[in-house]
Amino acid sequence: MPAWNGSISRQIRLCEVCIKVFDGRWPDGRRVQTFITDGTQKSKKSRKQDGDKRDEKARLEDFNRFIESEQA
Repeated sequence: MPAWNGSISRQIRLCEVCIKVFDGRWPDGRRVQTFITDGTQKSKKSRKQDGDKRDEKARLEDFNRFIESEQA
């Protein structure tokens, strides 16, 4: 994981720039909505498929292996 360099206020400004840049874009035919959350919002997946849980578990296991290999 990359290290954060600089102050907290710089990090906040960078996050705000990312929010402005990505809000409203249409990658893969779906509109991206970006905002700073207060943690109370509940999100749901845009599409449900039969293999979602199995696919998600495999994806998370792959990501875990990737992270562990990066830390070694």
